Amino acid sequence: MTVFDRIKELSERRGISIQKAAIDMGFSENLFYQWKNAQPKADRLEKVADYFGVSVDYLLGREEQTKKDPLTYYRMDTSGMTEDQIKILREKLEFAERLAREDIRRAKGE
Repeated sequence: MTVFDRIKELSERRGISIQKAAIDMGFSENLFYQWKNAQPKADRLEKVADYFGVSVDYLLGREEQTKKDPLTYYRMDTSGMTEDQIKILREKLEFAERLAREDIRRAKGE
């Protein structure tokens, strides 16, 4: 799977087009298509990884994604939010997920 394929998959999970993702990050809408035939710059890869909550190594195919980003998983639209607001939202979703898992374990008697 190429960098482009991974970005496309991450965008689909979030429920947005790769063009919108690129624009959200301040890139041209066709940048990711250019990465089909060219190597992306490290600073841009880092920005993409931060946006999707994955590692640069994941984007490069060096590791599988081990932790899902709750914003991607729940298809949260963060357009118009500041980085601090996105961080708070991500933390709240992770906290709610942990609480739900604890409740399920208790209900099972574990």
